[in-house]
Amino acid sequence: MNDFDALRRIVPSIREATEDAIGECAPFAGRELSVARDGVPAPAFWYPIASESAPLVIYLHGGGFAFGDCRKSDALMAWTARAYGVAMLGVNYRLAPEHPFPSALHDVADTVEWCADHAAKLGIDPARIYLLGFSAGADLAFASALLLRREHSFALAGIIAHYPFLDCATDPQSKGGREIDLPGELTQAFNAWYVSGCDPADALLSPVYAKTDEIALLPPCAIVPVVGDSLFDEAKLMADKLVEAGVPCAFQGIEGAYHGYIEDAANPAVYAAVEMPETIAARPKNYYAIAGMAYEASLQRFFKRLPGIGPFPGFTRGAQDVPVE
Repeated sequence: MNDFDALRRIVPSIREATEDAIGECAPFAGRELSVARDGVPAPAFWYPIASESAPLVIYLHGGGFAFGDCRKSDALMAWTARAYGVAMLGVNYRLAPEHPFPSALHDVADTVEWCADHAAKLGIDPARIYLLGFSAGADLAFASALLLRREHSFALAGIIAHYPFLDCATDPQSKGGREIDLPGELTQAFNAWYVSGCDPADALLSPVYAKTDEIALLPPCAIVPVVGDSLFDEAKLMADKLVEAGVPCAFQGIEGAYHGYIEDAANPAVYAAVEMPETIAARPKNYYAIAGMAYEASLQRFFKRLPGIGPFPGFTRGAQDVPVE
């Protein structure tokens, strides 16, 4: 049995712990919505606003294609809808290793198309659909944008990518990194499970390898990596390629943070329940304040902050709720 097999055996227990922690946060603000993907209904969580043609932001969680649940960010999505006047949809795409590439990619692309086809019923503008991706979710945002242009000539309005993972072809162990971020052996397993024998340099797996003519068709982007994260260089390379191809791209490296910090700030209780205390203790204590700055700055590249809505609570209390003993 190799190391990946050993890691695979603990996937169910990690997912169960996350599910239990998220369940403690119920009831959820989002309304479960059944979206047909690959002909099979799958869960998404819907946060509408009072509008007949609102922008739609589709939230794609991180987790190495193997873990994650958009309900962890339920409160953040509800707040974002109110604070920015956008409809939000959280997507729980299929996970590896049970569902390798291209399952998650098809889930996201099919969801975008479903939303565009049902725009009038949802009260959204099909010409203003944005993808908001974190880590592996950012990979899926770029890959689905490429796929939708290739196969359906469908253009998204924008992509917001936080600490994006964009390169499955390079060995994660060779990317460097820090102990407070993702262990190299874990990201190796994520790669192996998701790629599952396909060409890792395929642009739909590794968007950073997309050709210039395809990159030129991508929508305006905001790319927000963490300085010191092993994924910083591929985020910078993607931003450079977008600019060279003539695509508007705002790039901002975030100091004093770690990989996953925004999603942790979105739900400190789940963060505390699923992370080891020593890992939490080693990370920056003001991650939640930095998360607020980075998250809002990325949204303001595309949307106007509405008056009368206070800051997201997780960005103002954060570390108080995370025990480190």
